[in-house]
Amino acid sequence: MIKSKIEEIIVKALGEIGVIDYPVRIDLTPEDRKGDFTFNCFPLARILKKNPQIISSELLTKLQREELFEELESVQGYLNITVKRKELFSEVIEDILSKGLNYGTSSMYNGMSAMVEYSSPNTNKPQHLGHIRNNVLGMALSNVLENAGYTVIRTNLINDRGIHICKSMLAYKKWGENKKPDIKGDHFVGQYYVLFEKKYDEEYREWQELNPDLNISKEEFFKISTLGQEAQRLLQLWEEGDKETMVLWSKMNKWVIDGFMETYEKLGCRFDKIYLESDTYKSGKKIVQDALLKGYVYKEKDGAIKIDLSELGHKVLLRSDGTSVYMTQDIGTTVLKHEDYKTDLQFFVVGDEQNFHFRLLFTILEILDYKWAKGCHHYSYGMINLPEGKMKSREGTVVDADDLINELQKMVIYIMSKRNISGGIDAKALKLAVGAIKFMILKINPTSTMIFNPGEAISFEGDTGPYLNYVYVRCEHILNKADIKNFDGIDYSKSVTSEEIALVKHLACFPGLCLSVAADYNLSSIASYLLSLAKKFHKFYHLHDVLHQDDSALKLFRLAIVRCVRDTINKGLKLLSIDVVEEM
Repeated sequence: MIKSKIEEIIVKALGEIGVIDYPVRIDLTPEDRKGDFTFNCFPLARILKKNPQIISSELLTKLQREELFEELESVQGYLNITVKRKELFSEVIEDILSKGLNYGTSSMYNGMSAMVEYSSPNTNKPQHLGHIRNNVLGMALSNVLENAGYTVIRTNLINDRGIHICKSMLAYKKWGENKKPDIKGDHFVGQYYVLFEKKYDEEYREWQELNPDLNISKEEFFKISTLGQEAQRLLQLWEEGDKETMVLWSKMNKWVIDGFMETYEKLGCRFDKIYLESDTYKSGKKIVQDALLKGYVYKEKDGAIKIDLSELGHKVLLRSDGTSVYMTQDIGTTVLKHEDYKTDLQFFVVGDEQNFHFRLLFTILEILDYKWAKGCHHYSYGMINLPEGKMKSREGTVVDADDLINELQKMVIYIMSKRNISGGIDAKALKLAVGAIKFMILKINPTSTMIFNPGEAISFEGDTGPYLNYVYVRCEHILNKADIKNFDGIDYSKSVTSEEIALVKHLACFPGLCLSVAADYNLSSIASYLLSLAKKFHKFYHLHDVLHQDDSALKLFRLAIVRCVRDTINKGLKLLSIDVVEEM
């Protein structure tokens, strides 16, 4: 890889001026400057106690002997490097042609393992747009880590117990008339969750009318309300293993999980292990009791067990009655997951409203002397809203995942029919719709709150998934029309245009980008890279003829560039868990 080769040359030159083990990184030179790649010497000023411009000039002197370089320029502390055109093009193009979809794959983290837990839905309702963002981030993060050499374990912790589950169960028990699902199971059960909240709102309003002088919030009212007490009693019966309750819970749980699996299939989600909260929620209790014997935690006079987290305060881990809190459950599940797979890293893909919770969890694990806890990461992401505002599950105003996919599929079918595309149009439209949703989510920095606009996502123009797929299809069409069998004997001594140089330099950055994202986890960098590549190709394609060239050597050269663009776009989209369609 040309960038790696240049970076190795700079590392060697730095060693000659007294800088050892420096993490060299070169970037593309800004378009208004000379050169292909730039090395920033400012960080070296602190190490060498010299002006960055002097360092840049010294490096230039050392690098002048290198055959790879056409020209070197030292400007204001930056070293600009121009690579000989033949070497630049042959290195990059031959690398991609030989590797295809393996271009950008690395062995950097071979021997290391990572677990990515994502999705984690509740079995009281169908998955919504927020879950889609979680699923999409989890899938892409897993792919990027795997591409960098990690062995990746994909897990899902389904939250199938608790008061929210009992709300759906109670509503079905009271008003469901023992009906069986006539729609997708998770949608069916979700209707009863919404129905419970509707009935609870009615009960609260009636109580307020009868008690106008009592100021009790809707949340506090739950403890004294009829429905609230019934739901709480149902939870107690579940925890006691009451036979009738468990039969109802198992039946409704299966309906929901079967529905989840249909949604996962549409999205392309796959898991190596699915954990159920009903199986893991007691697992932390013994860990806390053992920690008490070791002196990591302490017991209050009332019997509650707490842990001192210094500036983070004191956290209850077992209540005075001996029951667990949610944190205790998370401790147990995290330890169980590590015991099952012993991965070097654990990622938890969970919204940013849980930032403090995970900070506490990881701190507790470290205090309890789990050495591997330093490898735990909360992959935090922002909320996803609609142009008209926030979504609310309890009010049934969320954007259902299945409904969103189906609606976008219909929109794509309409667009494709206008373009006279036929043959398996439903399957193609589904793939494009799902890809459009994924790309719209992944092009935004995960930490940012985002607005999801379905109409923008499905556009065949602009910064969208369908636009990238269209560029892929255009490349494929050119290659098919050329009917090229192999790319042996490409003449890299041909004079090349600025558009071709820009494309090849951009292609050269892809492997480094993949490794960078595997280290900083910013998946939006891949989306930005692909959009930039597509736009550079668009400019190249419209300015330079590829197929109708009298010069056969130039034609082969340009077809090779088209092939490289096609494969890199395909590979980048696959990292984002997006499958291309072959016709648009």
